[in-house]
Amino acid sequence: QQQQQQQQQGCLVIFRGLPGTGKSFLLKRVMKAMAGRGRNLIARVSRDDLRHLLLHPPSFSHAEKRMVDSLMVFLAKELLKQGYLVFIDGCSFTKAAGVVPFVEAAAEAAAKIKDKKIQATRKAGWVLVECECDPDVALKRIAQDRSSGTHPAKDRDEALYWRCRNARDSSCWAENTLRVNTGSAREIEVRDNVVKVADFIDSV
Repeated sequence: QQQQQQQQQGCLVIFRGLPGTGKSFLLKRVMKAMAGRGRNLIARVSRDDLRHLLLHPPSFSHAEKRMVDSLMVFLAKELLKQGYLVFIDGCSFTKAAGVVPFVEAAAEAAAKIKDKKIQATRKAGWVLVECECDPDVALKRIAQDRSSGTHPAKDRDEALYWRCRNARDSSCWAENTLRVNTGSAREIEVRDNVVKVADFIDSV
C-alpha cells in the first residue's frame, strides 16, 4: 500500500555536486535500482540532454542556461503531477538558490494531489543528493572525459571546476539532504551508495 501511494504521489530527486563528482553515473544506477524496487514511473530530466536536443550548437551562455533550466522546472512539475519519480541531472547547482525553483515545483505538484490519504502520508516530496569527492578525483574524471570527448557539456574543464568550487555555497535543507562520497569507483562502494540513495528516496 505504501508503495502504491509513492507511485501516485511522485517524488523529485535532485542531484547536486561539482563537475566530475559522478552525479550522472550514480543517478543512472539509482534509477535502475528504483525500477527494481517496483517504481514503474521514472523520468530523468537532464540539462545536458535538453541543451543538445534544442540547440545546435549550444553556446553554454548564462542566458541559455536560464532558458534550459526553466524548461527543466516545467517538465519536472508536469511529470510530478503524473506521479513520476523525477531525477534532475546535469546541474552542479553551485548556488543552493538554484535548487529553489525545483523545490517549489515539487510543492506545487503536491498541492495538486486530490487523494487526501496520500496528502496525509507524504513528507517533503523531494530529496537532495549531494555528491562529493576530492578535487584530484574530480579533475581526473574531467580530464578523461575531455580526452574521450564523451561528455556532452563541452565547457566542462578544470577552470569550470574551480569556478564552481570557489562559488559554491551550502544547502539549507538538512532534513531533506543526503551527502554521498562518490570518490571511489570500486563496485562494492558504488553499490553501497546506490542502496543508500534508494533507501533515502523510499523514506520520503
